[in-house]
Amino acid sequence: MAQTGHWDLLPSDLLPLGSGEILGALAAVATGTIALQVMAQTAYSRQSVTLEEFSHRQTVMLLAFMGSTVSFVLAALSWLGMGVGSFGRLANVLVVTTLAAINCFIAADAASRIHRVDSTNLNIQIMAARREVARFRRKRLPPLHGVESHHGEFATAVDFLAVSVVMGTIETAIIGDWGFWPLSFGIAALAAIVVLTVVTLTAVNWFKNDLAARWQAVASGSLVLILTLLTILEAAPEQPLPHILVLLLLPAVLSAASLKTVRSRTAWLLPAWVPGSLTRKHAAARVEAAAAIAQIKLRELKKQRQHLSDSGPAA
Repeated sequence: MAQTGHWDLLPSDLLPLGSGEILGALAAVATGTIALQVMAQTAYSRQSVTLEEFSHRQTVMLLAFMGSTVSFVLAALSWLGMGVGSFGRLANVLVVTTLAAINCFIAADAASRIHRVDSTNLNIQIMAARREVARFRRKRLPPLHGVESHHGEFATAVDFLAVSVVMGTIETAIIGDWGFWPLSFGIAALAAIVVLTVVTLTAVNWFKNDLAARWQAVASGSLVLILTLLTILEAAPEQPLPHILVLLLLPAVLSAASLKTVRSRTAWLLPAWVPGSLTRKHAAARVEAAAAIAQIKLRELKKQRQHLSDSGPAA
């Protein structure tokens, strides 16, 4: 019992995996990444002919990134389990970390090979760029008005303070001792920073056409939120549910609700004064910038293809 320490406070489903389980999982991931490496050197060594084939290769690249993400998570679990029985022995941790690094290298190399094949395929690149521009037009966000539009930094600071005050007040009421309000408000502010940042970055990348970026944002955000959840469970094992609702779910719901649109994406559902609107401010600004970059990329690709076609007969 003395060896497990604070892990005894967690439910059995949340206990760290054993070294054998992690090694088995890494071996399974290694099998998949090696298979992707072989496919990258054989079946995917020629350029794509259709946009559907190009999209399929992007999905295969996504699988490679998933392998890297899983390997990273397993390695992180091994380090978090240091000192917990035989699982935390340094030799096991080093072996797991080495295998995870190898898996990440193989997966990254496979994804890079697949990407390089179509990097000079102008026709496919133009079709993909057109699709990306069309996606931004379909997924456009309403314009910002008032303080959100003209004084973005001030609006972000005010909104963050509003969310932190709401969370800190409820958290202090849950504790039941107002003498601890500075600590409660500090914890609420820290949780607000983590959750609002995660939801905002995930929302920004979700509007992009880059499947790898979307997956990376969702996977990374989920990992951070899970670690936040485990931190709350460890800090308040007696009554974790109220703290989870306030420190995790409340800012996440406020942040996600601020992105809700009405009237065919021409207006925001919630007014700017509702806490959590900083997410939509940053998401709208980043999406607008990404849409402009996508249009510029499409024009540059068209010019490059036109230049090659004009210089072709002369050569």
